[in-house]
Amino acid sequence: MNRIPSKGAHGSAQKKNAHLKNAHNSKPGRRKRFSIKPVSLAALLLALGVVGTSLWNLWQLQRQVEGRLSYLEAEKAALVHKQSRLQQEIRWLNDPAYVEQLARTQLGLVRRGEIPISPKK
Repeated sequence: MNRIPSKGAHGSAQKKNAHLKNAHNSKPGRRKRFSIKPVSLAALLLALGVVGTSLWNLWQLQRQVEGRLSYLEAEKAALVHKQSRLQQEIRWLNDPAYVEQLARTQLGLVRRGEIPISPKK
């Protein structure tokens, strides 16, 4: 007992399906043209400008940080070198023979019983 659908009940559904078919296949081979509103275009350009400016500022900041970092690394290397020289000097100054040599050469000191000899000026 198949019933034939009445026009009133399914007629609007058939019209919808026909409308969807026509909208989808109205002109084969042609696409609907994409259009953008001027306000949307202006907002997009503004957003791109903000992002571009931010990226430019970040790039400049990165260059400044890299320059400062290389300067500080060079300063650190110089300070490490100076520290090693000072540590060596501390070791020498803790050596009694070295201290005696400094006392004789720089201060002109002599031991008891020695006769100081100094060149004429």
